[in-house]
Amino acid sequence: MSEVAISTERLTANIMGRDYQLACAAEERPTLLEAVKLIDDRMRAIQAEGKIKSADRIAVMVCLNLAVELLSTKPADKQWENFRDTIHRINMLADQALLDVSLATAQEKLF
Repeated sequence: MSEVAISTERLTANIMGRDYQLACAAEERPTLLEAVKLIDDRMRAIQAEGKIKSADRIAVMVCLNLAVELLSTKPADKQWENFRDTIHRINMLADQALLDVSLATAQEKLF
């Protein structure tokens, strides 16, 4: 079996004046840097409002805001697709259970 070597890069990210040592795959570096900028911009915007002082609380607010944005942009079709897949799995399990019962009944009749 062959193994694929993944090139890992280390980088220093500065968010609200604090440095964080991060590691990522080389091809993920641009996306990670974009994420760092987004987080830093959002945290600084909340800090500038002056209502929240703690960096930890600011970070939590940014996380919550981003999570709400992510969840609200999720297409409704995805929910339908998940529902359809769940129904399909339930049908397959029900079919298998019925088959198992039929086989067990047939075996009992043989003995």
